[in-house]
Amino acid sequence: MDLKRKSSSLTDVGGTSSEKRPKIQEPSGEEFEPDSFISAIGSNDVKLITRELYLLKKVCEFFMGFKVSNLPLSVDEIYSITKEIISILANMCHLSVLGCVEIRDKNTTLIRLYLYFLSKKEQLPVKTAILRLIGNLCELKETAQIIALNHVLLEKVVNCLKLDDQKAGEQALRILRLLSKRSQLSKSVLRTNGCLYIAKDLVKNKNNKIDVFQTQPEILQTFCNLFKFHPQLVAKQFSEYSDFVQLCLQLLIKYPNGSNNKLESQWIELILRCVRCSQELRSVLGETSINKILELKENKEKLTDIHCRFLCSFLEDSYFRRHMRIEEWDLGNSALNKILERVEPYQEIPGQTNFKLIPNIKIQITIFESLCSLQHDESLEFVIRHPNFIPCVLNHIRCYLDSTSYKCQIEYISPEQKPLFPAIIDQPYNDRQKKDRQFWPLCKDFSAGNF
Repeated sequence: MDLKRKSSSLTDVGGTSSEKRPKIQEPSGEEFEPDSFISAIGSNDVKLITRELYLLKKVCEFFMGFKVSNLPLSVDEIYSITKEIISILANMCHLSVLGCVEIRDKNTTLIRLYLYFLSKKEQLPVKTAILRLIGNLCELKETAQIIALNHVLLEKVVNCLKLDDQKAGEQALRILRLLSKRSQLSKSVLRTNGCLYIAKDLVKNKNNKIDVFQTQPEILQTFCNLFKFHPQLVAKQFSEYSDFVQLCLQLLIKYPNGSNNKLESQWIELILRCVRCSQELRSVLGETSINKILELKENKEKLTDIHCRFLCSFLEDSYFRRHMRIEEWDLGNSALNKILERVEPYQEIPGQTNFKLIPNIKIQITIFESLCSLQHDESLEFVIRHPNFIPCVLNHIRCYLDSTSYKCQIEYISPEQKPLFPAIIDQPYNDRQKKDRQFWPLCKDFSAGNF
């Protein structure tokens, strides 16, 4: 086993690596120096690692002797020593897989330690060190599973997002991000309402809240990881925080044609996919969001691609289909009419008679997928009567036939030429069914032979 975990840097809570740490004199005469201990843990020399761990054990026993002998140690000094020991354990897990394995074997004792310090309102440095240790444990699959299965511990981690301390919040978010990467562990984040609290952490204490989408790539990565495995649960937790939902709507209104900022464009894509898959989120957005999109000057002549995708998502619900068809809008300016205006026929390419260009093919695919939900609805008649729909459908069929190597031709088949389908019941079975029905007092045979 490779005992050294490759890493470019080592982050220690409560100080930088350049700070000079004092040497601790052991009762046996040997000196324990934290810097040399960290260097030894990062090596592949098992004997050297064992020796340094033995010295660390003696140091811990030495400090425990203070407590047993009732030597005067203040509470702050005890917390300071505890923080340093936890930082050493976190560094061990960061540098060595063996350190993670050893801590996993001592799981029961350490989890009680995690819960004790994360439950206390004070001593933020110790709490931050604990969170960093848990985050380093989540780097390894085996130890990450232990953390994910402890629901009480994860609730304490999520609650740390509410703290005013930035370092503690960053470490708590790191734990949730590492767990969200693994498909089998990601649902544990959602069980603790992780998306809801991350969204609250995103918008809190921000003056210009719309600018939060230009930063915080860790939050975006966490949401995308969770959405990959549990899209409906993520969107549902978004819907429970109305301020975040309205902030997402502001982002869509601000950038009708997309943003040049990479993070903002990824946020827009995530928002559109969440709206598409969640009825709860569409209910929170409501009719007001549809009206705001239609009132934009960018959509007066033709809907933009982003806003067209947004409105297509509301075709999934019968209530919103009625509103998009007639309510508060005349027939020519309704949302459904605006969507169908984006369905355009193909264009002939001059000089290339065998090739036809279908404009905006991606947005047309989205529109036709959304129109599949209009079965048994009055909106279907509205769609069929629209002047763009039937010609566009026929154009798509012709383009498909032209692109295939088979000789296909659209022709009318009379009812006499149609083959029998399996759904048609054969005559012997039908006669047998009639004989059985004579014993049914509440059944009437309406076949033509009885009239």
